[in-house]
Amino acid sequence: MLAWLLICALAATAGALFGRVLVPPARPSAVQRAWSAGRAWRARRVRRPEPDPFATLRVQLRLAELHRELDSLLADTGRYARAHHLRAAQSAYEDQLALACRLAGVEGLDDDTSPAVHRLLAENALRARGWTW
Repeated sequence: MLAWLLICALAATAGALFGRVLVPPARPSAVQRAWSAGRAWRARRVRRPEPDPFATLRVQLRLAELHRELDSLLADTGRYARAHHLRAAQSAYEDQLALACRLAGVEGLDDDTSPAVHRLLAENALRARGWTW
C-alpha cells in the first residue's frame, strides 16, 4: 500500500515538473503588457534629486555675508591690503554665485563675458527664481 502511494506521489511530482517545463507560458494579457511597459518607463525616467533647502539657505546666508563684506571693503579706503581683500572677497562671492546657480538650475550663462557682467547675469537669474541675500 505504501509503495503504491509513493509511486503515485512520484508520478504526480514528475508530471507537474515536466508539464511546467514542456508547456510554453501563456501569452501575457493586455493589462499585464501595459503594466510592465509603465513600470519600464518609470524606471527609465530620470529623476533630479530635490535640492536640500538647508544647503540653499546656507548658500544664501554666505552670499549675504560676502555681499556685506564687499560693501564694507569698498567703503573703507584706509584698510591695509585693501585690494587683496577685495580680490579674495570677490572670488569667494563668485564661487558662491556659481554654487547658487547650480542649486537653482540656472544654465546658459556665458563664461566668455567679463566677470562683472557674468556676476550681474547670475544675480538677476537667481533673483528671478526667488533668491534673496
